[in-house]
Amino acid sequence: MVDYEYDLCEKFSYWLLKKYKNINLMASGLPFLKAKRMADLISLNGNNLIAYEIKTARDNLRRIDGQITDYLLTFDYFYLVLDKKFKKEIARFEDKRIGIVLHDCGKFTLIKKPMKNKPSSFCRALLISRSSAQKLAKNKKNVFEMYNFISKNFSQREIKEKLIEDLNRAYLESFEKFKLEKEFSILKNRFCLKELA
Repeated sequence: MVDYEYDLCEKFSYWLLKKYKNINLMASGLPFLKAKRMADLISLNGNNLIAYEIKTARDNLRRIDGQITDYLLTFDYFYLVLDKKFKKEIARFEDKRIGIVLHDCGKFTLIKKPMKNKPSSFCRALLISRSSAQKLAKNKKNVFEMYNFISKNFSQREIKEKLIEDLNRAYLESFEKFKLEKEFSILKNRFCLKELA
């Protein structure tokens, strides 16, 4: 049985690598908001954390509004990658913070670039691994208290630096291997998912 989302995500990751030479990290299936959501694909481009939600011809857009809200609370940039089936729906996504990429017969077309987003400090802090969060919020036992403490006592820049450090530790080796071997499954570093969730 074909996994259409996996297949489209794989093709899209190759397209991104070819189109944007300055991607320094990529990962697939990244849990965010303490595993409430799962990003289909993320990339680190310079210092910008970019998320991609992929909708295949087999998908629908029932949950998309909630997904978009959560992506915008967490990432610097957000792209919606849509199968041509959803071409008539594109006008619905008028928010300037939403980028659109259309997939049609194996080709990807950038329809709209997003404006930079201003993520929530708390939601961004939730991307920090539990072990890093415990080091930053030493005396906090409860998970909510720990991440709340971080969001209130560290700047967005400091939170982002720690987050990038965690992502590099979890995914950089897999990404470098992916670039060499062009094997998409490498981008899912399953050993790190529990720690980041």
